[in-house]
Amino acid sequence: RNLMVDMILATDMAVHGLHLTEFENMIDASDDNRPEMSDPATSKLILQVALHAVDISNPAKAWDYYIKWTDRVLSEFHSQGDQERELGLPISPGFDRLKMTNIKQKAAGQMFFIGVLVKPLYEAFGKLSYVDIDEPMYHLEQNLAHWKQIVEKFDQEEKLKEALALDTDAK
Repeated sequence: RNLMVDMILATDMAVHGLHLTEFENMIDASDDNRPEMSDPATSKLILQVALHAVDISNPAKAWDYYIKWTDRVLSEFHSQGDQERELGLPISPGFDRLKMTNIKQKAAGQMFFIGVLVKPLYEAFGKLSYVDIDEPMYHLEQNLAHWKQIVEKFDQEEKLKEALALDTDAK
């Protein structure tokens, strides 16, 4: 029972950094990137990191699947943010729909999520000699590149709109 509770609590983003640091230190201290699984604390940490990696795995999947789930998760986050606003509570970071009014803001949030949270966790997990993360890492890179293209296109369209507005004003 305690292990199951600890596994669920390990999916909380509040412990992401702590578990990632502990995990990286454990890997660095091991021989050949093969931590001693007979140690209960070691096996528990590996299980916690594995479950957390699965919990935040949407960006590590093919774009068509990933974007559908991103929209579903963001809808849930925004609903929570709306409730926080109604209750006069501080709105959780990334949960305020009023701060995500265009695709560039959505892309920025996802690029942060991938680059700062998901990718470093997967890179650390991939250091285990018995874990193959080639496919998830491929999708992380592809999805990050896709978001960057979306931002570039958005910026180009904004510049074009500004140029057209200036041209209209000049006439």
